[in-house]
Amino acid sequence: MNPTDAAARLRESEKELLQEIRQEAETRLWHLDRLVWTRKGVVTRCLNAAVRELCALLVRAATVEPGVPAKLRDSVPQWSETGLSWNDVATLADLIEERTLAFVGAESFAGAQWLVQSAIASLKAEVACEYLRAQTEEMGRQREDNVASRHLAGRFLANASHELRTPLTAVLGFSELLLEDTYGAMTPEQRTAVGHIENSAQNLHEIVNNMLDLMQFRAGKLELHFRRLAISPVLHNVYDILLPLSKRRKVLFDRDVPDDLGSMDADEGILRHIVYNLLESSLRATPENGRVVLRAERSEDAIKIIAFDTALHFPQEAIQNMNDAFPILENSPARGYDGWEIGLPLVRRYVDLHSGTLAIESSPDSGTTITVRLPSERPASAK
Repeated sequence: MNPTDAAARLRESEKELLQEIRQEAETRLWHLDRLVWTRKGVVTRCLNAAVRELCALLVRAATVEPGVPAKLRDSVPQWSETGLSWNDVATLADLIEERTLAFVGAESFAGAQWLVQSAIASLKAEVACEYLRAQTEEMGRQREDNVASRHLAGRFLANASHELRTPLTAVLGFSELLLEDTYGAMTPEQRTAVGHIENSAQNLHEIVNNMLDLMQFRAGKLELHFRRLAISPVLHNVYDILLPLSKRRKVLFDRDVPDDLGSMDADEGILRHIVYNLLESSLRATPENGRVVLRAERSEDAIKIIAFDTALHFPQEAIQNMNDAFPILENSPARGYDGWEIGLPLVRRYVDLHSGTLAIESSPDSGTTITVRLPSERPASAK
């Protein structure tokens, strides 16, 4: 076919070529909604524009303008508005190239194949740039939205936590006064009820404090103040603080903490938080007549703090979720929790700040053992 005949055929049969491409496109892209192929559909308009431009290029190259620049400019912006994936756009572009070459004949005139292939390659490259630009803009908008959302969430949680502290302090204070018979003796039933109130308020108070710590973590404002301190007194002190909780929950609470553990470099407040949250989580999870044990060991360069309990075991997915800021543990079989478990994720973060490690071993038969290993010397990253 000579160039003149090729050009004439394209002028006369452009609609036929477009119909052939569209029929094949519907087959290859079967997953697309039928509405995109309607006469006024945006995909159909893109196909029309691309095929029309390509045919015009071929006609010009075959008749009056050999060596015409092989670019399809007008249809490029439309492709990024179709909502198609890049793979779908590339499939359609390849189909246009394939059918056009087959329709007009690659050997119909010199340079026909090169022109079609170059034009389609240029189309794909420019559409890819359009997609990349749109995606970059969308990512920028999402990043701004995420920053704003995190800021608002942080402000809400911080304000809510502070507002909760005042009434909680009052509830705890009056509960303690009632339990101490400050306003007169109570019946055993009343004492039990007030004990439940105090226990629930104390749990909520710990959650509020943990939420504030999480806000500090997220804001990067939690600073450690390392000093050399004796380990055994800290562990014994936290044990004594939690002993009343174990009695109220009727849980056997033991300790195996040698008095000669020596000293280590640590932030004392954070170290107390680590031990307290470990034991408090175990005591809260362990049912009546269960057992919780605090152990400690010293190696050459580290201190091991171990909390063992006979509570329901942690499923593997629950252990993995401890990396989340607010993991939700199902109330069964995940140790009887119903709702947020913030204490252990906080322990993990506290341990990370001390360049230590945390390990959880849990099974239905042997209970749960949580081991924290902290270096006895101040980590270089904290100096």
